[in-house]
Order: sequence, then structure tokens, then C-alpha cells
Amino acid sequence: MNIQGYSLCELLGHIEDGLRAINPKQSCGYATIMVINDSGFVVYKTCRSVGLNTLRDEGNHYNRSIKQADRLFAHPKHVSSYQSRNPRQNQGAGAIRAGSVILSFSGLTSEFCNEALVLWVAHVVRWLSVDEAFNIARLSGNPLVDDNFFALARR
Repeated sequence: MNIQGYSLCELLGHIEDGLRAINPKQSCGYATIMVINDSGFVVYKTCRSVGLNTLRDEGNHYNRSIKQADRLFAHPKHVSSYQSRNPRQNQGAGAIRAGSVILSFSGLTSEFCNEALVLWVAHVVRWLSVDEAFNIARLSGNPLVDDNFFALARR
């Protein structure tokens, strides 16, 4: 499956690179990739383990990654799952919309880390400009995405 110019293996490789760049001590989790067609229907969706998975609550992160993507899909005008966040129901940030693709991740130490990772990946594959990624991070108040954040992508 070609996902906006990338194979699934290439995208998973970029996610692993981002994990190592953002948090080298915890480089595992679950990534959900969802592709939406022009009619608004999901034409592709997968959730994959990324990195050497050592998570204790592995099933929880798998489910959270999928649910974040599904929740963002259910709100077509939203660009981040943070916009429909509800901590009482364990619904947090970690999914972003980049054009017709929704990227979600769960497994890092915080929802802001998860969101920062998918923003970084979307920027690296050129689905989001720096300004678009910053705008999403501002919506969620993500303190990890600052002026130096995308310098990691240029290494």
C-alpha cells in the first residue's frame, strides 16, 4: 500500500527514527496509520508495534493508539485528538491529521510525547510544514514542540 508516497515499512522506519530522536530510552509503542479518501471514507487503517516492545501494558497502548485515530476521524474539522480530549475517559492527545492521513501513537511517557512524535514524522515525510505542525502543537499547548524541535528532522 502506498500511503501518500511512502510504503508502510518506510513510514514505520521514520517512526522508529523519531522515537530514537525524541526519547532514546523508551523506543517502543504502537502507531496507527489511517488514510481517508476524498469522500471521507477510511480506505486503509493499520496499527503496528514499533521498536522493541517492552511495554508492560502493551494492549492498553495498542487500543489507545487506535481509539485516538478513530476519535480524530469522528471529528473531521479537528487536526489533533487533543481537541476532543477527555482525561476522565482516558482520551488524550497522540493523533494528528496531516491532509488525508491520520497518524496516532501511544507508548511514550506522556500524551505530549506521543503527539510530538507524530508531528515530527508528518513533518519529515513532508505532509506538514513546520508552520502547520506548530499550529497543531499550539492547539494542544504541547510544550515539547519549540523552535528547536524540527532541527531533529534535519539531522
